Amino acid sequence: MTNKNISKQTLLPLFATPLYISELERDFTSEELEFIIDKKQHYIINFGKNKTTKDGYILENKKLKNLKEEILIKINQYFQLVENSEDKVNLYITQSWANFNEPNTSHQEHFHWNSYLSGVLYINAIENVDYIRFIDSKYATFQFDHKKNYNIYNSGVWDLPVKTKQILIFPSYLRHSVLENCSNHERISLSFNVFIKGTLGNVEYSTELKIGETYDR
Repeated sequence: MTNKNISKQTLLPLFATPLYISELERDFTSEELEFIIDKKQHYIINFGKNKTTKDGYILENKKLKNLKEEILIKINQYFQLVENSEDKVNLYITQSWANFNEPNTSHQEHFHWNSYLSGVLYINAIENVDYIRFIDSKYATFQFDHKKNYNIYNSGVWDLPVKTKQILIFPSYLRHSVLENCSNHERISLSFNVFIKGTLGNVEYSTELKIGETYDR
C-alpha cells in the first residue's frame, strides 16, 4: 500500500566543494612535450618518491605560452561558474611546475598554501589506471560504514580517474594526494596555483580590499 502523504524528497549538495573538470581541446605540441619532459633533469624528490621540477614557473616560458593562455581560459570559466562575481578582479597563475610519477611512486596528502585556486593538467595519464585522491578535511561527528553505498554526500575520500589532456581546478584548501603508481607507465602532470588581482568589497561597508593595487587617494 502506498503512503500518499510522503512528499517528494530533495537532497542539496549545500556548501559543496567545487571541482571543475574540463579538457584541453587539442593535442600537446612536440615542443611543449619536449620542454616539459626536459625539465625532469632538475627535480625535487617528494615523500612519496615522485619527482617535482625545481622550476616553479614553467608556464612563464614562451614555449608554453599557448598552453598558459588556454589554462587561463579554464580558470576564468571556473570563476564565472562558481563565484559569478561582480567584483573587478583578474585571476593569474602564480606558480606552475611538473610532476613525474614513475612506477611504484606516489605523492603525499597535501593542500596548497598562499593560493586561491589550484589545478592540474595531465600530460600523460591513462583513464581508469591513474587517479587523484581528494580528502574531506571537515570535522565529522560520526563514522558510518559506507563501503557498499559510497557517494559524494557520505564520502570522506574520493578517487577520481584522470586522463591525458584533462584539467582539474579546485579551491587550494582541498586536500589531495596520489596513490602509488602500480602500472608500468610514467604519469606526468602540470600543476599550478592561482591568485587574484583587483578590488574586492565596498568602501561604504568598510570591506574594500585592493589586491596588487595601491590605496592612494
